[in-house]
Amino acid sequence: MHTISLSDLMMVRATAMGRVVADFNASGFSDIRDVLKATCERITDTRGIVQLSLRNSTQGWTTRHALYF
Repeated sequence: MHTISLSDLMMVRATAMGRVVADFNASGFSDIRDVLKATCERITDTRGIVQLSLRNSTQGWTTRHALYF
């Protein structure tokens, strides 16, 4: 699992059925759960599978996750 520090800039994009439902840059996360929580707060009217793309631009890694809402 990739690590996240509070000062890391995270770039987050969530897509559902080809439509971007959340797209934001933020820092202040201590772990992946914080990123997921912030993403879920921004996705309010989406149901089904959501593809989540996370990029830590500070550390230089990218990961993808599929979530069910």
